[in-house]
Amino acid sequence: MVVRASFRLGNPHSELFPLEPLVRACDDLQPDCLIYGDVQGNLDLRQEILTQFDWYYRDCKPQELLLTYGITEAITLTARSLLQKDDIVIVEAPTYPWALPEFRAQGAKVIQIPVDKEGLRVDLLELELERAARSGARVKLIYCMPTFHNPAGATMSLSRRLRLLDLARKFQAIVLEDDPYFELRYRGSNLPPLIALDKSNSVIHSSSFSKLIAPGVRIGWLMTHSAQLMQSLMKLKPNGTNPMLAAVVLNYLKSGALSDQLYRIREYYRQSQEICSTTLARLARLQISACEIAGGFYFWLRLPPHWSADYFAMYTGKHQIDISSGNEFFAEAPTEPAVRLAFSSFSHAELRDKLEQFVTIAEAYHHLKTTRSATV
Repeated sequence: MVVRASFRLGNPHSELFPLEPLVRACDDLQPDCLIYGDVQGNLDLRQEILTQFDWYYRDCKPQELLLTYGITEAITLTARSLLQKDDIVIVEAPTYPWALPEFRAQGAKVIQIPVDKEGLRVDLLELELERAARSGARVKLIYCMPTFHNPAGATMSLSRRLRLLDLARKFQAIVLEDDPYFELRYRGSNLPPLIALDKSNSVIHSSSFSKLIAPGVRIGWLMTHSAQLMQSLMKLKPNGTNPMLAAVVLNYLKSGALSDQLYRIREYYRQSQEICSTTLARLARLQISACEIAGGFYFWLRLPPHWSADYFAMYTGKHQIDISSGNEFFAEAPTEPAVRLAFSSFSHAELRDKLEQFVTIAEAYHHLKTTRSATV
């Protein structure tokens, strides 16, 4: 019997969860972690996050950081604090789909700009910003994932990061940087986040421990150099972010366990990425091209132009392999037929086996499409 497999969600592999270190981190909890806590979140944890990632968050300060229930809350807080009816939000195409309802719930108009192998097309972004300015409209927010994009896998080049910030300053737009995968680089050199390059207080940065420790650790953070933006965001927080869990994460970080965890998961997912890259390369003969990724959890597969992403995803699902249709990741009409594969939840043996099944299914679908075309 074929066992159903899902490539739909970017869940970390459960065998990599650091359960024992987290249990030990519960040993020295104090009573003050059982009260509501400061709205901005545990000060010691905010400082420790900056210490753990000092190579990434240079010149950032604890008062510029707000603890959140993951990146999803950071997106919600940003949308609710910044957006009003008829404001314009620019997103990437493709983009993270769960952000779109938050922007639209505020009455904002969402416009998409394509992503290529170097990330957001800032040349097209500039044209859209200029067009909006000429019409008297206001682009309030630019939402992007510069590092290990979900779903496209791309990483924005340094020159584009700098140009994006120049445009945000010039057109007085805020950039929301969604960045949960920055520690999951498998090859290449690190690039600074937008928040570290921001000289005009134009960036709201968001990240989380969900991919690094475990999704159930609902602790993330939002960061901005703007005191005004921080105050606006904090007004929407009724109380601090889970003070007890924040205390556990603080003890976990101070124990030094995160360093070992990061080494372990990077090595594991590097091998997973290599398995995917090698296997998916065989699809080139079907005119299916797999993106080249340097980190993160996802492969974006561009399909032949005459294929339907929805129908292909339905076909693989009927054969016990669940994938995400690329159509789910666009604010407007898709710019290309594509599907997303999330590889992170599998053991290496499972991953090899399920990818082989996926390749076989893709070959069968290609044969089916070719046969039908020949008979028309």
